[in-house]
Amino acid sequence: MVLSLEIPDRYAIGHKPDDIAADMKLSTALMRYRDGEFSIGAACEFCGKDIYAFIEECARHDIDVIDYDENDLEREIRFFAQGKP
Repeated sequence: MVLSLEIPDRYAIGHKPDDIAADMKLSTALMRYRDGEFSIGAACEFCGKDIYAFIEECARHDIDVIDYDENDLEREIRFFAQGKP
């Protein structure tokens, strides 16, 4: 899909159209990944970055990559407390 949009010149001065497009794609991928709409693979594909670069971008924007909540931790503590490897 090709999408065209108009950006006021004052916001584009000093920026190349390709750079603006890349920034918008990255921002959208980060937002949709954070909100659970994209998997990490889909987000990488959408913005054109490999997984390592995307993870670095997530870190720069304070977006968690590992989804590990308190319930997961408690379940693992109980599991290992039972002496299972």
